[in-house]
Amino acid sequence: MKTISSVMVMMAMLVGLVLCGAAQAEDMGEEFMEHDELMSEAEIRAYLQQTLPEALPELDELKAEYPLEYNEILEEYSHEIRYWEEIRVNHPEAFARSLEAEQLEYKSFDLGEQIFDTQDPAQRDQLTAELRTILERIFDLRMAEAEFEVQAIEQELQELTSMLETRRQHREQIIDRRLAELAGDHDAMVWW
Repeated sequence: MKTISSVMVMMAMLVGLVLCGAAQAEDMGEEFMEHDELMSEAEIRAYLQQTLPEALPELDELKAEYPLEYNEILEEYSHEIRYWEEIRVNHPEAFARSLEAEQLEYKSFDLGEQIFDTQDPAQRDQLTAELRTILERIFDLRMAEAEFEVQAIEQELQELTSMLETRRQHREQIIDRRLAELAGDHDAMVWW
């Protein structure tokens, strides 16, 4: 039986799965988060079975030992899965990286437990080497995610800077247009 802290870590991992790549998808808008209808437990479990089956045993344990937290996680999943699907559709590379990193995170926890439980030094060394390889891969995946996020932020900054420059160049026209709006001047040249 796991302690509450290890279950909380696993809860964080479950939620982390759907949160990964969030910054990469900011340009998609938030319309997918406006769904009022929550997904059913069966729909959530089916989605996880398809994308991250490693999460289901921990989710089952959470349901058995901490039913209130389980229900809260399901509600979060209902919203986050829609968000994650937007990432999958619009940024498949980011989705693949995030999914691989989460799968490896589960494997790293399992290896960590095996190392902790192993008395044989040779097997312990082998498992430790395997865990290190996995951690290196997770690190590389997370770095790629961060680089992608930085590129997206830089692109957004460039677009905002360009818009500011355009507005700066057209300052008088913008002010004149707003003045006309507020003064009630009706321009015959305005589009219907």
